[in-house]
Amino acid sequence: MKKIKFIICLIVFIQLSCTDRNDDDIYYDFLLKNETNKNIIITTYHRYHDNDLQRTITLSSGESLSESLQSTSSGPDYVFEDFLKGDSIIINYQNERKEIFSCRNQETDVNCSESRNILRNAERISNGNNRILSKYIIFQTDYDNAND
Repeated sequence: MKKIKFIICLIVFIQLSCTDRNDDDIYYDFLLKNETNKNIIITTYHRYHDNDLQRTITLSSGESLSESLQSTSSGPDYVFEDFLKGDSIIINYQNERKEIFSCRNQETDVNCSESRNILRNAERISNGNNRILSKYIIFQTDYDNAND
């Protein structure tokens, strides 16, 4: 009988110790919104991996995309680059204009420090409840300043 009680207690202990600890989870919510009057295509790639295409996002005028990533307090601190799945992007405004952003190295690449670089300058808001919102809105002025 003692062996059965011991086995039951052991099973309960193992079950409790293996469950997810949601108190430590951190949720990273990402929002990407197109507020231009143009449809856009965002292509992401890895610059140092033979320009390996990672993701293509199409947003109509006024459309947005949101996704979430989950980590633990000891896990990675996700940034927009993780959401986009690349270190470089091209924003194509209906084949009329485009912008290219890249971040080869945070410390040395001047392009990373531009004030409107989608890879590094998304607005980041923490609500204090283990949720962090990163949002980047593509404005009409971004289209106006893009290259022909």
